Amino acid sequence: HVDPAQFYPAPAHEEALARLQYLVEQRLRLGILLGEAGSGKTMLLAKFANELSGERTAVVRMSLLGLSCEEFLLELAQQLQLAPSPTTPAVALWRKIADGLRAHKYQQLSTVIMLDDADEASPEVHAAICRLCEIDATADARLTILLTAQANRLGALPTRLIDRAALRIDVERWEREDTAEYLTHAVQQMRQLNVGGDVP
Repeated sequence: HVDPAQFYPAPAHEEALARLQYLVEQRLRLGILLGEAGSGKTMLLAKFANELSGERTAVVRMSLLGLSCEEFLLELAQQLQLAPSPTTPAVALWRKIADGLRAHKYQQLSTVIMLDDADEASPEVHAAICRLCEIDATADARLTILLTAQANRLGALPTRLIDRAALRIDVERWEREDTAEYLTHAVQQMRQLNVGGDVP
């Protein structure tokens, strides 16, 4: 679990956030956030989800690591507040999800679905994401799906999913100056919070 309050606005992350905002504002259906392991992709999603809260936007955020297709659909329906039962069959979950997204459209609510660790998902979950992309493909649907993956594992995603991406966002590696400024910022925060005793 990451705390968006700990987000540090390095230039690379600020640029990525701006691109994520553009993706949603333009009502583009699918974007892929790429970066090395530890580059801050999960933190970026947490920060962006925090920014979207209260903006007439329904936000879903989950990791796909280890999820079966049924678990993915159930979690999606739960986060969309569609009141699914753990025993609801997949076909009924799809119906609930499609109906819920259409209801958001008519209420003029945006829906942003953030799926972390997409490169670790099973082929069945990848197929479900492709199907999700096809639900009311018009811009009026106000549905945006964000995937994260390690840059060197982009090939783990199916070609049909990569081809659907309207925007690829690369989280650039920090420069030495960024790291130094972050460490200074972190030490200042520790002093203010007095965490772990005195900080020299």
